[in-house]
Amino acid sequence: MASRSAHVSVRARVTAGATLVLAAALVAGAFLASSLLRRSLTDDVDASLENRLDQVYGLTVAGELTAVLVPRNTDLAQLQVIDEGGDVIAATPGLAPGTRLDIVGRPAPGDEVRRTVDGSRFGSKAGEDYRLIAQTFAGTRPVTVYAITSFASAARALANLRVGMAIGLLLIVALAAAVIWWVTGRALRPVDAMRAEVDRIQATDLSRRVTPAGTGSEVDRLGATLNHMLDRLEDAADRQRLFAASASHELRSPLSAIRTELEVGLAYPDRADWPHIAADALVEVDRLETLARDLRDLTGARAGAADGEPVDLGSVVAEEVGRRQPERDVRYVTTVASVLVAVDRPRLSGVVRNLFDNAERHAATTIEVTLDVGGATAELTVANDGRPVPAEMRERIFEPFTRLDEARSLDEGGSGLGLAIARSVALAAGGTLVALDDDRGATFRLRLPTVAEAPPGG
Repeated sequence: MASRSAHVSVRARVTAGATLVLAAALVAGAFLASSLLRRSLTDDVDASLENRLDQVYGLTVAGELTAVLVPRNTDLAQLQVIDEGGDVIAATPGLAPGTRLDIVGRPAPGDEVRRTVDGSRFGSKAGEDYRLIAQTFAGTRPVTVYAITSFASAARALANLRVGMAIGLLLIVALAAAVIWWVTGRALRPVDAMRAEVDRIQATDLSRRVTPAGTGSEVDRLGATLNHMLDRLEDAADRQRLFAASASHELRSPLSAIRTELEVGLAYPDRADWPHIAADALVEVDRLETLARDLRDLTGARAGAADGEPVDLGSVVAEEVGRRQPERDVRYVTTVASVLVAVDRPRLSGVVRNLFDNAERHAATTIEVTLDVGGATAELTVANDGRPVPAEMRERIFEPFTRLDEARSLDEGGSGLGLAIARSVALAAGGTLVALDDDRGATFRLRLPTVAEAPPGG
C-alpha cells in the first residue's frame, strides 16, 4: 500500500488536496447557508404569528373577542384562545372539532413559548412540521392564545435549496478538479521536460543543459539550479579526469626511470653497476612513496577535518621552523603568538610544512613567518623574497600537480600536491588559504578559526 501511494504523482496529489479543501469549504458554506435560510424562514413565520397574536390581544383588550376568529387576507395561521380554566373561548374556523392546540405548557402571564412541533401531536399530518407560539395575556381575565401554522412551504424551500446546492456542489467540485488538473499539468510540464533532459545526460557527456521556460517562475529557478549543479558536476568531472591524467603522468616518470635502469642492467649484466642501479631505483621509489603519501593526504584532507584536541598553532610553527635546514642560504624571520585551532596536529603540521617547503623553493634569502590573532581567527602569513606569484596563477597553484615553471627547475622530486593538500585541510577546518598580491615576493596567508582554551579539569 505504501509503495502504491509513493508512486502517486504530484499532479494527482495537488488536484486531490485542492479538490478536498474546496469541497470541504463548499459543504461548510452550504450548511451555513441552509441554517441561515431556515432561521430566516422561521423568523418570517414567527413574525406572521406574532402579528396575529397582537390582533387577538387587541380584540381581547377592546372586549370584541368573538368565538370565531376570522382569518385576515391570506393568513393561514390557526388560533385558539383558552381561558385560565382550560376552556376554548375562541378559535379560527379551520380547526377540526375537538382539536386542542395547548400541546405545550401554558406560559406565565406576559411570557410566550415558541416551538416547532410535529403535526401528529394535535391531530394533523404526521411528519409535517408546524410552528407554534403560545402567549398569555395578563389582565382582568387572563387568556392564553395559541397560534400555529404549517412549516411545509419553508421545509420544501429548504429541501429544494439543499438538492440544488448538492447538484451545484458536485458540478463545481468536478469542474474545479478538472481545472486544477489542467493548471497543475501546465505548471509541471516544464518540470517533466527538464526531468527528461536530465535523464538523457550521461556521465560521459555532461555538457547538456536543461532549458528553462523563461517565465521567471519557481520552475525556471529550479532549471537554473539544475544547470548550476550540472556546471559543478562537469567541472568536478573535468578536474577528476585532469587529476587522473596528472597522477598517471607523475607516476609514469619514476616508473620509466626504474624500468630503464633495470633494462640497461639486464642488457649488459657483466658490465652493469648493480649497486648504482639499486641506488637510482631507490631514489625513484622514494619519489613514488612520496607521491603515494601526498595522494593519500590530499584524499583525506578533502574528506574533512579529523576530530581531535585543540592544537597550539604557534608551537607547531615554532617546531617546524626548528627542524628546517634549507639547502640554500635561506633564513627564517618569525613572529609567532600562541593560539589554539581545531585541526588535528598531524594535518596541521603537514600544512605548515608544505607552506615552508614551498617558501624555501622560491625564496632568495629570507622567509618571514608571522602568526597573528584577530578575534576568532588565527592568521599565519608565510612570505618569501623570491619572485611574486603571477596574478593568473594565484588560484591555479592550489590545484593538484600544478607547478610554476620556476618550481619545475628548482624542485626535483616534488609531487606538486603540497599547496593543494594545505588548502584542502584549511577548507575542511572552516578556514582559507590564499596567495596574496605582493610585489615584494610570494606571500601566502592561512586563516583558521580559533577555539577557546579548555578550563583545567574540564
